[in-house]
Amino acid sequence: MSLRGGPPFPGVPGMDWTIHGDKGTIRITSPSVFVQIGYHEMKIEIQDGEGENTETVEIPGDEFDGFKHPARNVGRVYKLFAEGENNCTFEDAVMRHELIAGMYEENGLTEN
Repeated sequence: MSLRGGPPFPGVPGMDWTIHGDKGTIRITSPSVFVQIGYHEMKIEIQDGEGENTETVEIPGDEFDGFKHPARNVGRVYKLFAEGENNCTFEDAVMRHELIAGMYEENGLTEN
C-alpha cells in the first residue's frame, strides 16, 4: 500500500487504487482519497482474471449528493440514526484500528 498527500500529478486522478485478487482486479479512481464521501467523478471498475472483460460498477446517488462533501456523510449518518440504525459500532472501530496497526507493522513502521 502506498498513499501520498498533496496535489495529484497532472492528468492523474487524486486516487488510483488497484486491488489484485485471484479472480480479477478492482480499480477505484477518484479526485480524492476520501472515497467514503463520494465524488461524481469516482469510478469503480472490475476486470476478470484473464483481463479480457472490464465492467464499470454503477455507483447509486442519493438525496445528499447536492450537499457539500463533508455534509454528505453527516446527513447519511443522521438519517440512519433517525431510522434507528447504527452504521458503526465500537467493535467496528476496534477492528479498523487493528487493520491499520497491522498495515503499519507489515511495512516496518510504528503507529503514531
